[in-house]
Amino acid sequence: MTTVTLHNDDQGDLYVMAWDFNNTDAQGDPTLVQDRVRLNHDKRLDIQVQADGDDHVHIRWWAQLADNPDKTAEHESTETWTNVTTFFG
Repeated sequence: MTTVTLHNDDQGDLYVMAWDFNNTDAQGDPTLVQDRVRLNHDKRLDIQVQADGDDHVHIRWWAQLADNPDKTAEHESTETWTNVTTFFG
């Protein structure tokens, strides 16, 4: 397993979720590794995901502003190291 850190560098609190595409369920769907949880401003959350044979992770994350449920963002990455910023500002 590999640790990926979700970091809320937005100006407000977020709700976040994450899926692991290298670990699938019986139907072949990606495994939900972090169900919806509130991540306060400038806080970090470590999640465990499975790396593939080349030591790459394949994750998707989703974020929603805690004070505005109409604003969401989503990103999927297959890179070993990912630096993705979601700025709702």
